[in-house]
Amino acid sequence: MISCNDIKGIEQLSTTKVKMIYGNGKNIELDHTAVGAAVVTPRTLVSDAVEAALSTDWRSVTRVVDCSFVAASGAQAEWTAVSQN
Repeated sequence: MISCNDIKGIEQLSTTKVKMIYGNGKNIELDHTAVGAAVVTPRTLVSDAVEAALSTDWRSVTRVVDCSFVAASGAQAEWTAVSQN
């Protein structure tokens, strides 16, 4: 699980990486399959999931971020790794 508290920004760093920036200096990077330019970005999916979690009753904030975007190859994209720095 990834915390939605104290998020200061969400960036699409590349065609394969989303970065979540926290106020305490912590960052989480989410790696995914390479995406094409004309698709909904993974950053948008993460941002929408965070917004939904923060606007939900505090007892029901778990969200699964669906990979409903298409990889550059035309195949269904996947989340491939999560790292914290």
